[in-house]
Amino acid sequence: MATVKFRHLISVCEALDLKSKETKSCLIFEGTANGQYRKVVIHLHSEGRDIATGTFHKYVKDLGFTSEDDFRTFLDSI
Repeated sequence: MATVKFRHLISVCEALDLKSKETKSCLIFEGTANGQYRKVVIHLHSEGRDIATGTFHKYVKDLGFTSEDDFRTFLDSI
């Protein structure tokens, strides 16, 4: 499948209404989505880069999506 960029992940986090907090080296999104507490940490300055496959699967799980296809469907709907 096509790669996903960090900027897409950030868009999904914002669409899920996760609050963002910036530290010196990372951007932290956290909050409640779909009745569950979610937290995602993204390294700063990575917006234009592709997400590695294993890391992407971890993000999908951390955000509460059941599969990569669910994530992509949600991404396409926003």
